[in-house]
Formats: sequence, structure tokens, C-alpha cells
Amino acid sequence: VSMLDSLKEIPAVTPSDSDQFGYKTGVIVYTSSTMGISQDITMWFDDFGRVTLSEIKSSVLGQRVHQLNIVKDSLVYNIDMISKAGTWMTLTDDTTSESYNYRTLTEEDLKLHNIVFEGKENFLGKECKIYSQKENVNGQQVDMKVWIWEGIPLKSVSSVSGIEVTMEALQMKVNVDIPAEKFEVPKGVKMEEARDTTNYPS
Repeated sequence: VSMLDSLKEIPAVTPSDSDQFGYKTGVIVYTSSTMGISQDITMWFDDFGRVTLSEIKSSVLGQRVHQLNIVKDSLVYNIDMISKAGTWMTLTDDTTSESYNYRTLTEEDLKLHNIVFEGKENFLGKECKIYSQKENVNGQQVDMKVWIWEGIPLKSVSSVSGIEVTMEALQMKVNVDIPAEKFEVPKGVKMEEARDTTNYPS
């Protein structure tokens, strides 16, 4: 029995146009790989994607990696579960205004953000819309292709200055009961404010 099977289902809630995801809650298990290193990523979300917890587990050169990234109430928490230490920072308005909603993309959005609709494809039994995007971030060329279902990314292939990163959902369940404490900073973790925000990729 997978972890997803044990989650209690809740009735669906209809999303509004401002909602990023087409479902109020969900959990997605991804595998990601770059330069031969793979990571297991589990993303939990609530409030149609406004609240997220991503748990990243990996092993790099024999070193165990276990990180949490929590986004809620305009704050981002990055936590290292091995050293039990983390930082938090406030999301500024300019980072949110640059974002766009894959569920309600307009022609203007596509032009503004240099996004191209590449067609549709079935992935994980869901009909996904495929979008590609090229942008220059901090002087690095980023090429990205993403498979979106109901606003939720199920697969992505990106390259940053020629280094390829792939991410694929292995399993997913939406409309599940997620306790609020799932999105809290775990007890015993020492948190401090991030000093410099310029080094954080959005």
C-alpha cells in the first residue's frame, strides 16, 4: 500500500480563475534527475497551490540530503532536516507579479513571458498541455518544457546553461485530507531569517 492510498479523500471544491491549481489539495510524488544525481520530491499542496510543502530526499556522494521547502502566507521556509536548521524569507510583491497562471494563460501572457504552447500529451493518465519557455536568468540561458494538468506540473525538462534537469511525477492524488500541521516548520528546527535574498532562485 502506497502512502497515497492511505490518505482520506475529501469532496472536490470548484476552483476560481485566480486559483493556480484546479484542485484544492493534493500530493504528488516526483523523481528528478540532473547530472546523474536523482532526487525524490514529494509535494503537498493546499488552498489550490497557495500553500505548499516540498520534501526533497537524495544521496549525493554518500551524503544524505533531506530538505523541506514550505511556502505559505507570503513566506518561504527552507529547512535542512539533517542539520535541523533553516531560513525563512518574505516573498515580495515583485516575485508574485512575475508569476502567471497556467490555468488561465492568455495570448498576452504567452507573449509577455515568452511561452509557447506545444500541444497536448497524455502523461500519468492525464491529458497535459505542454508549454516551452526560454528565458535568461542571472545571465544564464534557461530552456524549459513543462507538462501541465489542471495547473499542476506533472513533468518538466529544463536546461540551465546546457545542464539538463528532468522531473516526472510518479504518482498523484488530489482532493485529500491534509492536516494543517503538515505545513508547519517541524519542531526542533532552528530557524533564522535569510540574510541575502538575491541568491535565491525563484
